[in-house]
Amino acid sequence: MSKNIVFCADGVWGGPGHDIQHSPVRAGNVYQLFMALRGEVDQNSLLLANEQEKTWRGTDGEVLQVAKYIHGVGDPNNAFANGLEGAFGARFIVPVVRGFTFISRHYQPGDRIWLIGFSRGAYTVRALADLILDRGLLNNASLRFSGDNQRDAWQRAAAVWTQYRAHAPHLDGELLEQVLYDLPGYFLHRPKPEDTIANVPVEAVAVFDTVGKKGIPAYYHDKRADVFRFASSTLGARVKYGLHAVAIDEERVELGPVLWEPRDRLLQVLFAGIHEDIGGGFDRESDESALANTALRWMRDVLSDLGLSIDMYPIAGSGLGPLHCSWFPPTFWQNTATRRFPMPGHSSLMIHQSVIDRINGGSALPFQSPLDGSWKRGEYHPAALRKHMTAGSIATTWSVAY
Repeated sequence: MSKNIVFCADGVWGGPGHDIQHSPVRAGNVYQLFMALRGEVDQNSLLLANEQEKTWRGTDGEVLQVAKYIHGVGDPNNAFANGLEGAFGARFIVPVVRGFTFISRHYQPGDRIWLIGFSRGAYTVRALADLILDRGLLNNASLRFSGDNQRDAWQRAAAVWTQYRAHAPHLDGELLEQVLYDLPGYFLHRPKPEDTIANVPVEAVAVFDTVGKKGIPAYYHDKRADVFRFASSTLGARVKYGLHAVAIDEERVELGPVLWEPRDRLLQVLFAGIHEDIGGGFDRESDESALANTALRWMRDVLSDLGLSIDMYPIAGSGLGPLHCSWFPPTFWQNTATRRFPMPGHSSLMIHQSVIDRINGGSALPFQSPLDGSWKRGEYHPAALRKHMTAGSIATTWSVAY
């Protein structure tokens, strides 16, 4: 019987050299989804920092769903991550390779692969989907990966990643050589055809607010960062479903949205709030996560409808909750500008009903001032949607998601 294989990648682009870690009370939406997945958490994985695994079995003991959650590069004591310490690009490569080996370890033809991510994790799962579509997976039936030879799996996966990037269109080969120069020699090994499974489909890629210049914020000024940027904004034909929750009110230029080009079975939905209001990370014991919970509930419900085995617990979201600001005042690397979205009818963009509720929500809506970070109240007039509104209302040409 086929099963679900779920890989969840988290991590916020916090500026050069920074990463925002989640405490339990500030667990973001990706971790919330992981915890809601049916299954028991692997007790051994609880001993690791920034990553967990879980398995759901039927009454006969058959595995129905496996899942892995990783924040950033995962556990800092991970041997693969340690082996790349100090190398440029490690923070991009490590989570992609970790996801690739996890899926390869469990995959059998007919299984359904689900990839979920936010922010840096959204980059990870979109890059991972492209890698799988282009190169397939490692063949666990012949390689027999286990806990005893994880290092071999990571090294083989790293070699597959190199082959994938070497064939990326429009990639400067000299830049790739510069990146590989600082990486271990196993990145240059050539995978044997019998060690991989070709033509592997992906069931769904579900992301919260993919940002940056083709997936990587512009404050990575090193030209070598081009090696890791998305080759295209197209969702691959062998990805069955694409889901994207997009922030309306984010203004940090470095965190501009990376939308997919329109296609069938793709939902990209606009929500009120900034980057973190969509992917979560604010206090969940107060109403500070009301906006994030709205995006979480939408994503959870759609994934469940598509066949992911997930607990449907109540989620108290509201489009009328506090709208944050994280750029007061702007710094030298945090320039700001209003996001710009394509006109409805020329994209796959929809607008969530909670945005309309907020626009009609009156003059006492809480928001954080971009001038000094103080909390104020007022009406909601999203600058990013100004050209899409008529007499203060959303144009009827927009499709509405619920």
